Amino acid sequence: MMEDVIEAKKNGNIIKLVVEVNQKGAKVEPTAVPLISPLAVTGTLNVAVFDTDLSKDITVMGRGAGQIETAAAIMSDVFAIIR
Repeated sequence: MMEDVIEAKKNGNIIKLVVEVNQKGAKVEPTAVPLISPLAVTGTLNVAVFDTDLSKDITVMGRGAGQIETAAAIMSDVFAIIR
């Protein structure tokens, strides 16, 4: 695992958790992403790249929820389950 991170860095990449969705379903896996890729965001940024027939790649990027918002959402789910 740590070897993968070191190897990625040596090759100008970063390891990101990438979700790939297609007609067959979805998969999530750590992936080496080039540092110049739109997927190489840091901090609380999230990014989605849509491969389209007419426009090719469309990239959407924005701030993620962050720690406080995520914790509040989890607590809300827990309270909903308890009820």
